[in-house]
Amino acid sequence: MGVFTRKAETLNERIKNLRKKKGMTQLELAEKVHVTDKAVSKWETGEGNPEITILIELANIFEVSLDYLLTGKEKEPEIIVMSKMELSCKEDNVDLFKGIDLQGKDESGHYITYYLEKYKCPNVYKSFISRIGVKNLFSSSSRGSSTFNKEQILKLIVSYDDVQSLEEINFFQHTMRRDQWGYIVNDARYSGSGHSNIYSSKLVESLLPLLPDESSILTRILSINEKNMLNSIVNWQIVYTNILGYVVREGRKAISDKIVKRIIELNNKAISDYEEARKKEDERKKDRHRFVVAEARMIDSYCNYSVIAVPVTIIESLLNSGDIENAKILNNFNKLFKAEFVADGTINAESMKKDGKASKDDIFITSCMEFGTVNIDKLLKCNDFKLIKYAFENYPICFQEMLEVYLTKKQYRELYEFAVDNEFSSIANSVLCLSIEGRGIEGIKSAIKSVSENVYLSGNAFDVNRKHFVIQKPYGYWDNRKPLPRITSEELKDKILKDLQLKIDKETLTNGLTKEYFESLLQSNNLELLVIKLCVKIEAILKCDYKYEGTFEEMLSKFTEKNGYEDDGWGYNVESDRSKLFHKLRKYRNGIVHPEQSKEVLTVDELKSLIKYVCDLG
Repeated sequence: MGVFTRKAETLNERIKNLRKKKGMTQLELAEKVHVTDKAVSKWETGEGNPEITILIELANIFEVSLDYLLTGKEKEPEIIVMSKMELSCKEDNVDLFKGIDLQGKDESGHYITYYLEKYKCPNVYKSFISRIGVKNLFSSSSRGSSTFNKEQILKLIVSYDDVQSLEEINFFQHTMRRDQWGYIVNDARYSGSGHSNIYSSKLVESLLPLLPDESSILTRILSINEKNMLNSIVNWQIVYTNILGYVVREGRKAISDKIVKRIIELNNKAISDYEEARKKEDERKKDRHRFVVAEARMIDSYCNYSVIAVPVTIIESLLNSGDIENAKILNNFNKLFKAEFVADGTINAESMKKDGKASKDDIFITSCMEFGTVNIDKLLKCNDFKLIKYAFENYPICFQEMLEVYLTKKQYRELYEFAVDNEFSSIANSVLCLSIEGRGIEGIKSAIKSVSENVYLSGNAFDVNRKHFVIQKPYGYWDNRKPLPRITSEELKDKILKDLQLKIDKETLTNGLTKEYFESLLQSNNLELLVIKLCVKIEAILKCDYKYEGTFEEMLSKFTEKNGYEDDGWGYNVESDRSKLFHKLRKYRNGIVHPEQSKEVLTVDELKSLIKYVCDLG
């Protein structure tokens, strides 16, 4: 008996059967899909097939899926298999979560942290934080366990807005210490002070990349109850400077403005409270104009407010971002608190650059200014003779010159303010005498000279170029107690310009006179040119580097006299081979220039040695 199989239904037959099932004529169906009844007839007889867009319409009309219309089969329902770990997070079911192994992966190969990030499940999250011992995790020096690392946990803490965990982590980071055997001991300094508002630099730095602009957790970290400052420990230096540095680097101007504004408020409050405390405490007599770090700490004990000195790197970042105003404000606070600060010249140069009116030369010279004078070391880095000469002609290079600029421009008010701000009372008094009693400026000049000498002798920060003015340092203990000899500004400028000119001359004279060039002349047997060029390089080095003067013979004699002897191995100084060869070279050159004189003979090996000696010389 044969086996009969039912012929599979075609798409054309399926359209026909479904149409009849709906009780529709070919014309009625055609009107619904905006075609002719002849087109429907062709579909049903197999002479043609409808386009895909019409197939979708037909499936909707027949109330079947597109899969069924095309294949005659319904798509099998998708069975979703979910692990117990994932289900507990999806349903936020703590009871289901209790039996889960936190160290293991589920059937999909994921740890629990994956699902805590995927689903919002606050109840399961709290249970998770409690079970992993987050405080112990962060009190260790490692990045975390093999399953959880600190970055992952921090990300979860931020996403769940869990300030309490942050406070506990920080408390243990600050208070947990280890003794010499490695056992954890408590730090008594923090006992009884609560767990709130303690933020370490490591934690803040880890948090910053996770914080969006309008994060509620960021707002809560920065918020404080100022009336309850006595009962909290807040390291504002860490919190504000770390967050400010981050938002500046990220270019978040709106937030950086808010943080700078808050720093200004806190610092002004600290300064005000310091002044108030200074007046009330007669036994703590402090100089009104000296606000040193020790005094800044005193504010904590009096008023429980700390000053915030922003690191120089952040001020420089503000300058680079074009935020000159905020950089200047924070820099002035640093100067007041005797903390590290950016040179005023650097800030002024950025301001000039932004203004766009000053020349490049003036902007560069301004960037080299410190305490009102040009820092010579910074200036010389430009290696531009004309620019350096221009700077020397138009800008002061020492404290005395800087003050004399005020006199030259008759800026007596500015000079008086500068003297008062920096406690140069003799200058301030002499300016007052000029304005009140009508005395001449000789008194001011005398005061400036006297103060300048004191600034130099005391090694004051205003004497930026001190080392350049000292031309000979004395030796020994007693000599060091004497004032070091000092040259005038004009003498120093002349000396620097002369040295620069010699350097330029040397570069011009020795350009191209390399070891390879000399060896090529030797290889081509062009000995006379080789000897002349070697002598040119030696003469340039002796004149420009060693500052020798006179004829080539005189300079070479001075050099060999000082550097031309060596130990023969028996304790006797004898003339070195280099010294002998240098003199033979000079005589060979003389024989070339003056043919009537006899030439010295130089072997190939001697010429090779001379090439090495000359190139090693400079």
